[in-house]
Amino acid sequence: MIKLPRDFLEGPPTTEGTAQTVTAALSLPATQALLQTVPASYNTQINDTLLTALTLTLLHWVGAETGSVRIEIEAHGREPITPDIDVSRTVGWFTTTYPVSLHGHVSDAVETLKSVKEQLRQVPDRGIGHGILRYLGDGTTQQRLAQAPPSEVLFNYLGQQVPSGLQVLQAIDVGTLRDPRNQRSYLLELNAWVADGQLQVTWRYDPQIHRSDTLQSLAHQYLSQLKSLIAHCTDTSGGFTPSDFPDADFNQTELDDFIGQLTGQPTSQLTEEA
Repeated sequence: MIKLPRDFLEGPPTTEGTAQTVTAALSLPATQALLQTVPASYNTQINDTLLTALTLTLLHWVGAETGSVRIEIEAHGREPITPDIDVSRTVGWFTTTYPVSLHGHVSDAVETLKSVKEQLRQVPDRGIGHGILRYLGDGTTQQRLAQAPPSEVLFNYLGQQVPSGLQVLQAIDVGTLRDPRNQRSYLLELNAWVADGQLQVTWRYDPQIHRSDTLQSLAHQYLSQLKSLIAHCTDTSGGFTPSDFPDADFNQTELDDFIGQLTGQPTSQLTEEA
C-alpha cells in the first residue's frame, strides 16, 4: 500500500481552517465522451473511470510502476439494501464512507480500468455495510476494522447538475460548512461533479503539508489520465470483464481467452454452429 509524499515535515494536526482548494475542469467534448463513450466501451460507470485516473495519478506521484492505493469513497447511502426499507419518500443523503484498495499499473491504463471496475463491483451495496460492521458489528469485527490503516484520500462524485429547465438558486452564501477548528481526517479530499456540461474536480489540501504547485501538478496529471482513458475508449471497440457475466466463473484471463477463441473463428463457422 503506497504512502503519499509530503512536501513539509509533519507538524501539529491540521485543521479545516487552514485548508485550501485547487480546481480543474475537463472540456465540454471530453466530458461528453466521459459520460457516454467511455461507459459503452467497457460497460463501466463513471466512478470506475474517475477512480482509475486517481489510482494512476497517485501511483505516478510516488514513482511506482504498480501498486495499491487505499481510497475512502463517500457515497449517498441511499442503497436498496432490503425491500422492507423504502427511502423513496425521503430527501437528502444518508452519507456513507467506505475504504477500497485499488490496484493499478501505470503503464497499462486499460487493464487498470478493468481491474478497478472489478474491484468496485465486489463491494456489496456500494459499501453501505462498512460503517455498520465498523461500529455495530461483533467485538472482533469492530477491532479488526478499527486497526485497519486509515485512508489518506477521500473521493466523492456528486453527480450531474440538475436537468435544464429547472430554476436553480446559485451562488448563495450558506456559511461555513465545517468548523475551522475541526481536525482534518484526510490529506487530500477530491470532490467531482458535472456542471454546465463540464467535469469539475476540486482538490482540498492543507498548505502546511503540501505546496500549491504540487496540487496544481496533481490536478493536471489527473485530467491527463482521464483524457488518455477517454481517447482509448473512443478509438477502440472496448471489451468485457468478469462482472459482465455474473453467472460464469471466469477470471479476466480466462474470459479474454474465451472471447479470443470466439472472435478468432470465421463468422460463417459461428453461424453454422449457432
